[in-house]
Amino acid sequence: INLIANADYTYYSGDYTIIYDISGDNTISIKKCSGNGETFYIPDTIDGIPVTEIQPSAFVTCTNIRTIKISNENQYFSVRDNMLMNHSGNTLIKYTGADNKPEIPYGIETIRSHAFFGSQAEYIEIPETVSYIDDYAFVGCTYLKSIEIPERVEYIGKGCFFSCPYLNSVVLPQGI
Repeated sequence: INLIANADYTYYSGDYTIIYDISGDNTISIKKCSGNGETFYIPDTIDGIPVTEIQPSAFVTCTNIRTIKISNENQYFSVRDNMLMNHSGNTLIKYTGADNKPEIPYGIETIRSHAFFGSQAEYIEIPETVSYIDDYAFVGCTYLKSIEIPERVEYIGKGCFFSCPYLNSVVLPQGI
């Protein structure tokens, strides 16, 4: 197979089509997915190349995902309580659960863009370890009513609460 860095490639995983690219260091970044199954599988490699990154809006068109499974050999990601994280557990990539009050695990420092997109959560528990909330992290949380941002947060991205029609309470730390 003759692969070109930074070109788009397609991989089929269960009910999903994954669009990815290959970086110059010969690793794969998942750019987006399409499909409508409830389970999304992240392999350790595609054509022998390690899957090491998931781009921020990769799951925007995959709104039916309820479970993310990761290959046992994949050393770059982990899942806990329906939350896809980087392997070290300090970056939340995607929440797929149906809880109306999910608790982000203690130790998460960064909530990535679109992490809660389409979530049915009404309240989201953010631990004091979070310091960075990326652009559009909670966009499209149409059930979200209230959220409290911990004191340690130094950055809340643009459009973070866009399209959250029932959000009526955001408690912000001083200085934000």
